[in-house]
Amino acid sequence: MLKRHWFFAPLCLLALILYYSLIYNVAHVELRLQVERPSLFKIYWAKENAPFSEKNMVSVRVTPERQDYSFFLTNLHGKERLRIDPVEYAGSSRIESLVIRQIGLAPIVLNSPETLAKLQPLQQIGSHTVTTDGLDVITSGGDGNFLLPLTLEKAPVDVWLELARVVILLLFLGLIYWGVSHLAENLDYVPMALFVALALVAAMSWISQYDMHPDEYVHVAASDYYASHSTPPRLDDPAIAGSYSPYGVTRLSKNEIYYLLNGKMMRLAEIFHIDHTQSARLLNLLLFATIALIACRNQPSRYLAAVFLISPQIWYIFSYCNSDALALFAAFLGAWLLIEPESVLHRFLRGQPSPAWLLRGFLLACVAALVLQSKENYVIFTLAALLFLAIDIFKDYPREARWKLVKRLAVVCLIGLVPLGVKKYLDYQANDWNFPAMQRAMLMQKAQRAFHPDTPLANQAPLLHKKARGVTLRNILGKERWSERTFMCSFGMYGYHTIVSGDRYYNLVRWTAVALLVYFFGNILLRGGWYHRSHAAIAVFLALGLIATTVWHSWVQDFQTQGRYLFPIVPMLGVVYARCRFIIERRGLALGIAVLFILSCFSFIVVALDRIPRQLLY
Repeated sequence: MLKRHWFFAPLCLLALILYYSLIYNVAHVELRLQVERPSLFKIYWAKENAPFSEKNMVSVRVTPERQDYSFFLTNLHGKERLRIDPVEYAGSSRIESLVIRQIGLAPIVLNSPETLAKLQPLQQIGSHTVTTDGLDVITSGGDGNFLLPLTLEKAPVDVWLELARVVILLLFLGLIYWGVSHLAENLDYVPMALFVALALVAAMSWISQYDMHPDEYVHVAASDYYASHSTPPRLDDPAIAGSYSPYGVTRLSKNEIYYLLNGKMMRLAEIFHIDHTQSARLLNLLLFATIALIACRNQPSRYLAAVFLISPQIWYIFSYCNSDALALFAAFLGAWLLIEPESVLHRFLRGQPSPAWLLRGFLLACVAALVLQSKENYVIFTLAALLFLAIDIFKDYPREARWKLVKRLAVVCLIGLVPLGVKKYLDYQANDWNFPAMQRAMLMQKAQRAFHPDTPLANQAPLLHKKARGVTLRNILGKERWSERTFMCSFGMYGYHTIVSGDRYYNLVRWTAVALLVYFFGNILLRGGWYHRSHAAIAVFLALGLIATTVWHSWVQDFQTQGRYLFPIVPMLGVVYARCRFIIERRGLALGIAVLFILSCFSFIVVALDRIPRQLLY
């Protein structure tokens, strides 16, 4: 019995670590604030001689209808000062009380004229007056703030109370484990977790304001064009002017099929009188729902879907209008065809010519077309899928049959390329058969000065052409913190990269993910055969290649630290998991995935949904 449930012990240890890191050793804020219009209240923290930064900040949405707020801050140990930003508008507000408590420290209480006077005005504070009702503030701009120096004093800890909390936590965990541990048997927990994630994605899609997410306005503008058109535009058409980015490039000149599909979905949504912003986000929401439904109905697909649970950033791209969601969905479908023994792919390969066989080939070509007309970075997944399939053909089919299978796949790929060929033909036809020249002309016309090719390098945006500016690759990875920023943007960074989850969260995710990867590939290396190890080697090699390509682009072209560029790794890992499922101890892996999923839910709920600017709902 004990041997069977050995992993409950590390589960308890992880629960205690999370409790200590996220609750016990974290300050809690109780705020009473009056504002004249909706805004954000922010608290920044800094160590000695360190500047304030967006990385070290928490915020809470405040409204005139509500005065009392409660939220977690950070571990105050080692912090020298706080910066209080009461509102983000020019106008009046009143801080009636601010209480900060952390176990083991004396509380910081600002609820009287004497204590509220400790707040020292810094920037954009027009006036501030301490009264018996609180601190009346008039900010002169959208970034008014106060300084609060910290003098931390130790306080006794109620040991018996903390012990009782720990016992209750472990008992609660034991009950949950007893009730749901059987779900790990067939990955039954995966569809349940996906539907939880789907609810969070739907909430984000519903409440968040338009264009509060990366480049959403250009994605919506490109989709708007196809809501009323079915062929690619002339690039100087005034109807697509809003789809040009500051770089002078429109998504409509790309080969992606997303905008055509999303435009038609928006047109369909008009029938049901769905709001324009919601209609632009509807397709991606339905794609995530489809993944959850497939995982619910098909057991092998859960090995792919399980990898989707490890990061809230994966769910996030399905909550707003963007083409990455369709690319990841297409990769999921392609990976599912690979790992499902009775998929149309494998039945097409081993079947004999018949009407049903031709239909399977056509469906396979449709999936291939979807994958081939996805984001450029998903080429790496296409290569991985072909290599995985080559291993299957080598392993499962006799030598004399392999060439026939290769020819069948080649025909399917050629058919899958037809929509892409049609798109390119129509692009050239609409632009006087000189599409590249038109692209260049519009870039020169539409690019903003900071991104214009003719702008002197010194006057261009500082993120461009780092190599030409003399920045070394070592500085890109070190001083510029490319790796850290990309990691953060892969596991919980929202909005226009301004809503972050905090150091403690990222550290917990980092070490949990490292442990999970070591466990995952360690099992394959020690217990797997050539078949399993070859899959792992392909995934690792291509993942490193994708990372290297992204680093090179950031160095030579445009310094980008967007985690979504690395998401082709997700379905690749899913295929490896499915192929190696019989040699990996499933309960240990389920434990790691469960921990990352819990952390992901914490980030999405407490950080993303709480801090994202919200639209007015009637």
